Amino acid sequence: MPGRIAIIYKENKYGEELSRFLQLKKVPVYSKRSTDLFDIPLAQKILLLLRYLAAEHDAPYGGDEMLFEILHFDFFSIAPIEIAKLSVEVADKQFSEQKTSIRRLLFEKASRPARDLFDTGLPEGLKKASRALKN
Repeated sequence: MPGRIAIIYKENKYGEELSRFLQLKKVPVYSKRSTDLFDIPLAQKILLLLRYLAAEHDAPYGGDEMLFEILHFDFFSIAPIEIAKLSVEVADKQFSEQKTSIRRLLFEKASRPARDLFDTGLPEGLKKASRALKN
């Protein structure tokens, strides 16, 4: 009879496995377990930002591979195509004498003045990300 059966387990990982099994068998499941903070997407983003900052502290431009993922965070509102263009430009320069990183190229493009009246410059999301990284 639902609501009258309880299962006690030692660790959360056992409860998660048991819960998945019961759900597969179409048995209703209710758990009082609180949410693991590290499973929340915002917490995962914050942890990645902290790892990026640590990598940059250890070696300038050392967190470039993480920066690619960070630029995709929803709070920057950057179109994926813009990040791809930036990444391709960095990759092209890796085989020339003008080696660069995503952060350096982003800063250069964000601080570059408009070439003419019709130049819209860098998309606002990339400018916002550049300012955040600079600060």
